[in-house]
Amino acid sequence: MKNLNYASVNLDVLEKNYAAIKRQTGDSRVICVVKADAYGHGLIQCVRRLRSCGASYFAVANMTEALKVREVTHHSQIIILGYTPPEDAPILAENDLTQAVFSYQYASALGSAAMATGRQNTVKVHIAIDTGMNRIGFGCDRTGINSIIKTCSLPGLDVRGAYTHFACADDPDSDMTEMQIARFDKAIDEIEQKCGKLAMKHVCNSAGIIRYPDQSRDAVRAGISLYGLDPSEKVSSDGFTSPVMELYTTVTHIHTMKAGECAGYGADFKAERDTKIATLSIGYADGFFRDGWIRKHQGRQCWIEGETGDFVGRICMDQMLVDITDAPLVKVGDKVRLFGRGMVSADDVASRAGTIGYEVVSGIGKRVPRVYQ
Repeated sequence: MKNLNYASVNLDVLEKNYAAIKRQTGDSRVICVVKADAYGHGLIQCVRRLRSCGASYFAVANMTEALKVREVTHHSQIIILGYTPPEDAPILAENDLTQAVFSYQYASALGSAAMATGRQNTVKVHIAIDTGMNRIGFGCDRTGINSIIKTCSLPGLDVRGAYTHFACADDPDSDMTEMQIARFDKAIDEIEQKCGKLAMKHVCNSAGIIRYPDQSRDAVRAGISLYGLDPSEKVSSDGFTSPVMELYTTVTHIHTMKAGECAGYGADFKAERDTKIATLSIGYADGFFRDGWIRKHQGRQCWIEGETGDFVGRICMDQMLVDITDAPLVKVGDKVRLFGRGMVSADDVASRAGTIGYEVVSGIGKRVPRVYQ
């Protein structure tokens, strides 16, 4: 069966991106962030390829994702960055999963639940330290540091590391990252004086990897750069890593509308000349968010077998329209590239729609099959 729409995921490019990050970070371990189905690229396939080229650390958002990774690799370290209910502590221990902890109360509840089984289970944990993002984590003030020191001696827990998350590493105009680094270092110095050396300390996300290679420390967390997209419009992965995903659809119908006629819901597009329209078999149910694309993509181009066409009208649930008046060779059945390497990237799509590349690739719908190369 031919796929009218599909996302082509080039695992060779993924492997090259991983190698580039390894070169950038030297002896530091690379924690491959594969949450959200590996940012829409396919968790199982991406983990398998990364594991085959030497990756042994992975990070996810929740236990469901962690258990999927564990099915693929039995010996890798898997860190859950989000919340796991304390009553699931035995599952963490039995599957050798590492849990991020954000407060003394949460850490204590995890440890107690692990011990309650009577199996002397212990849960591996990394301590999240909030150095300024104010999302999750122990504070780095006196109260927070004291809570971390108490956490390090809790029964049922095995404290393996500590980390923080940069809020503005993707903004060269901000000095917040330097402040966060200083806060983290001060907190770690005191914690290690009281609790001993922590095995793994990590601060860099993708933007940090690019802008602060001197902060690679014991490990880095490679997320969006692993998939070849930019951390932000101000911090580029171009020349460092390459996009792994390309998105394709198909021309399903072609017709000519007369000058003055309108097309699409709301009659938003009005032809100023006799206009040849191609209908594509993809829509907002496949991840092309209607609001941003309607308002900001009319007149933008896609590539159809070497020709170009301009998006027109509103995006429908399952279809969208392209003006191919100046692309006479286009025919029904032709393949259309919506984004990928070279011409229009997912980052370009995101910029035009007023969002970020992360949202574009992770939002590609499940009915769009991933085809692996």
